[in-house]
Amino acid sequence: MIDIIFFAAIAAFIGFRVYNVLGRKDFEPDQAGRKMATVPHAEKIIEATYVELKPSDDADLEARFGKKLAESIREIRKYDPAFAAETFLNGARRAFEIIIKAFASGDKATLQPLLSKEVYDKFASEMDRREKTEEIEETTLVAIVSSTIKDIVMNKKYARIAVNIVSEQINIIRDKQGKIIEGNPSQLDKIEEIWTFGRDVSSTNPSWELLGTSAA
Repeated sequence: MIDIIFFAAIAAFIGFRVYNVLGRKDFEPDQAGRKMATVPHAEKIIEATYVELKPSDDADLEARFGKKLAESIREIRKYDPAFAAETFLNGARRAFEIIIKAFASGDKATLQPLLSKEVYDKFASEMDRREKTEEIEETTLVAIVSSTIKDIVMNKKYARIAVNIVSEQINIIRDKQGKIIEGNPSQLDKIEEIWTFGRDVSSTNPSWELLGTSAA
């Protein structure tokens, strides 16, 4: 895995859905509130379930998120009244799933519009290295155990939201002959990371991009 642990019409559609599920009150999950979580070459397909959450009320923001985060959420709402923290987290989980899948399968077209240039360059560099060595990465996202807002930083009208994501995954790397060189198909890895998303919340463009990831 790289050091920062995050088809034309289809790619555009996926990007549009991710852009519009982060922080919008009018978002509703797909049928049954679930989305498939798997990647090419994975040894099994496992479905991750998402719970539909109601938008936060200003009255209970502090009780839910604490004083500091509540103040930041209210600051975001000055520019984007439709922002809802729980709905943003729902979208962050879906972005997490899409990005992990695209990275494992080497899908640069899906990744590029979802990542900052710096993050994309690092992802692309690792995918190029895998292609040259003919390594095959297999990733199965078994479940997203939890996702919580860890921090919000406002720089004028630009918001950076750090999300603590705990997931269960099966990760395998094979050589060009198909032999496993890293990982165990029977081993479930519990991974905790911080994914940071950013956006100008005063813009009519609803796009959030992944600014960086790190171990929690």
